[in-house]
Amino acid sequence: MKSNFIYILVAIAIVTFFLIQQSENNTSHESMENSTHSSNTPIHFIDFYNLYYALLSKELIGNPPEKDKIKDILSKVKIGDLIRDNDTTNLVNIWYYVEISKQYDHDLKFQKEIINYLKDYQLNEGPFVLDLNDKRKIDTQNPNDNMSIILPTVMTIDIFKSFKEPIPKIDSINTWLLNTLKENSNITENTEEQEGSYLYMLLDLAEKLGLEEKINFNDYIKNYNSNFENNANLSLERIDTFFNLNELKNIESYQNIFNDKTAYEYIRSLQLENGSFKFEGSEPDILATYLSIKNINRLNKEVPSKDNTNGYLEEVIEDSLPNQNERSIEY
Repeated sequence: MKSNFIYILVAIAIVTFFLIQQSENNTSHESMENSTHSSNTPIHFIDFYNLYYALLSKELIGNPPEKDKIKDILSKVKIGDLIRDNDTTNLVNIWYYVEISKQYDHDLKFQKEIINYLKDYQLNEGPFVLDLNDKRKIDTQNPNDNMSIILPTVMTIDIFKSFKEPIPKIDSINTWLLNTLKENSNITENTEEQEGSYLYMLLDLAEKLGLEEKINFNDYIKNYNSNFENNANLSLERIDTFFNLNELKNIESYQNIFNDKTAYEYIRSLQLENGSFKFEGSEPDILATYLSIKNINRLNKEVPSKDNTNGYLEEVIEDSLPNQNERSIEY
């Protein structure tokens, strides 16, 4: 169970970059959901985004939900909850469903339907797109396009591996990934969090595909650390990316360049009265709450106002469920 949980923590860091970028582009998860249903329409689907981060956060604060109750929720999921007509979040929702199911030892369903559906997301060059509507627009030679397909490629490969399915066009994916890393060998010269997240996703994917002997992971990470040390600007995203990269290969002495007290005080400044956390200048945010709790734990500190935080997380879980029957479940 412990190893599965560690895997989940590593995997979730991958999706973090996409969600943060959505927020920075004023395309929040809430607005993504609103594209599927209006605010006046009852929510008929599980909100996998909120459910996923709330469950992980409760695990991290030492107040995990009962496994059987989560499995009961998952048993009610239908294929239409995951593959919705003209919905650009289908791949993301499938990934959340698979990861939650693995975390709580729930048998995965819909293998044939999901695998056949995801094959349509693959480009001729090997990687996968996030939105089927973008399939004809992607140019893998364009750096911006390459950045946009890293995340869906990682997520889709995770799903194929979870179902123990062979990854299609694996040789093409390997070639594309190695070329992308080679062409972006100076990526660590930019200390912005998006570049660090991009680097982390590339290296994490390379490790999953068994390409470690062809890539010098330590050089990439140590170069990033050097730039991090010379940049005093803190953000929740940069703190998380710093830990993600260094924990990927257990870089020795990396904490010597990290001011734990400053980082902890910064994260504490993001906490609101109800126990939730926010990004800079934002309202309560479940992703910010998850990242804050995770990195406070990494700093070996206690989460302030933990009871309030737990209450907030329980509300998020209830609100992520589609009807009153599920909402009556206590966590």
